Formats: sequence, structure tokens, C-alpha cells
Amino acid sequence: MMKLLVTSGPLRRSARPLSFLLGMLCASTVLGLAGCERNEAPQSLDSIRAMQAAGLFAESLEPLRERLAKQPGDPESSYLYGLALVQTGQISLATWPLRQAMKDPAWAQQAATQLAFAGLVTEDFNEVVHVTTEILEEDPENVLALLLRAQAQAHWRKDSAAAIEDARRVLELEPERLEAYEPLILGLLAGQRSVEARAALDEAGRKLEETKASDSQMAWHCGTTALLALDDGEIDRGREIWDGCLERYPAEPNVV
Repeated sequence: MMKLLVTSGPLRRSARPLSFLLGMLCASTVLGLAGCERNEAPQSLDSIRAMQAAGLFAESLEPLRERLAKQPGDPESSYLYGLALVQTGQISLATWPLRQAMKDPAWAQQAATQLAFAGLVTEDFNEVVHVTTEILEEDPENVLALLLRAQAQAHWRKDSAAAIEDARRVLELEPERLEAYEPLILGLLAGQRSVEARAALDEAGRKLEETKASDSQMAWHCGTTALLALDDGEIDRGREIWDGCLERYPAEPNVV
């Protein structure tokens, strides 16, 4: 299953989740010659998979439309089409083909995961919780579904305890999934558990240092530390931390 990588920017009480994830045979012919004839058979799924593996999601849209015109409801074509729409930012259009793919048990979990990711991007948190719960009923240790549900619960702010539980379960199953600290910290703050939130942030910082995390991840940690200080009323300390973040990560948009 294609994995999604979910990360975040600095903590804000109304923070919007940032999501970061995930991609030629006929396409190259179209560019170099006159294009594929309309009466030819649809492009093979093998070549479409190769396009998407190479990150050519936009280029895979038309071949997939052609396949679905000839084979409406084909589960793999529906899934790949929904995936391409998600990856090209056409989230609202992705819902229908992904739901079509979910009708086939062989594609249900992958399609549901993409649908949950789409819901997280559009902040349809109710949909994310519903879809990921369906996945987890079949596969209770599906880490990606747990992570997406934790993110949705944390940003929805209707059930902070559920966000904390899911985030901790992710870290239990895959300790290297450091992005789970964001919903964990948000959930703890929403539950007025600031001492635990600070401890979780310190733990995340140590692990990020140990794994030689990217500047983007370190900038998230730095900015979140500053915001926690401000939330605690430590205005001068918060400003000092922000200045340090900006000095270390001047090119990171969230810090700037």
C-alpha cells in the first residue's frame, strides 16, 4: 500500500493540518507525436502504475478517464483515478472514484485511506473519523489509519482523549512515526494537560535530534516550543525562542 506521510507545521490552537505525502509510455508519445488515436484500446494499467510511481499523477488522469469510460466502476482504475485526483489537489472530485473502489474488498482499505487523507486536507474531520474507524474495525493495528484519525480528532477538538489514545497507540506500534506527536500534543493541550504536553514535546525533541530529522521537522518542534511558552504566559521567553527559531531556520515558512 502506498504510504502517506503526515507532518505538520508549528502548533496553533486553530492549526490546519499540513499533509505531505506521496506517482509513461503513451504520455511521452503524445508529447513527441500527434497523440494516441481515440479508437485505440485504453492505456494499460501497468503503464499507468509506472506513471504514478514516477510522480506523474496529472499525466495519468486522461488515460484513467479513458479506461473508466470503457470499464465503468473498475476498482483498480477507480482507485488510481481517485489517487491521482488527490495528489493533484482535486480533492472534491476524488470522493466518487474512491468510494467506487471501496466496493471491492481488494481495494477497500487503500481507497478508504486515500479518502481519509482527502478529508484531512479539506478539514472534513467527521468523514476522516468515520472512514478510519471502518478501517480499524477490520485492521486494529493499521498505523496509518490510527495516525489519520488522531490528526482528525486533535484538530476537530471534539474528543481530545481519543486523539491522545490514537497518537499513543501509533507511537507504541511504530516509535519512529514522530508525526504522531503533533496530535498527541494538541490533544493534551485541548484536555488542559499542559504539563504532559510539554513532556511530550521534550520527548519529541530528543527523538528528532537522535534521528537527525529534517530542518522542517526541527522547525516545527522549535515553533511549537515557542508557542507553548506563550500559552503559559512566558511572553519574553516565547519571543526569545522564536528569535532562535528564525535564526536557525530562516527559510522555513512556518517559522517565518
